[in-house]
Amino acid sequence: MAYFSNGTEGCMYLDRWCFHCRNWKDRRDGRGEGCPIWDVHLAYNGDQGARGVLDMLIPMSEDGIYPQRCVVYEEDSHLIAPPP
Repeated sequence: MAYFSNGTEGCMYLDRWCFHCRNWKDRRDGRGEGCPIWDVHLAYNGDQGARGVLDMLIPMSEDGIYPQRCVVYEEDSHLIAPPP
């Protein structure tokens, strides 16, 4: 599961993937920003019962160190592409 040990790691993931994805929404109606995958991740991070689902949504690298792109990631061509 993509587990972020601190806020900096989470912010780095957002910058690397989420902010470049067409599924990321900036809700200007006072509800904040995000997407359902990020919301589920934040709500159930640390819940061992949800670990299988979180593993599928944001998988880890083969070495188990780095979170990989979300399974619903779609690059938004109107945004700056993520670095290689």
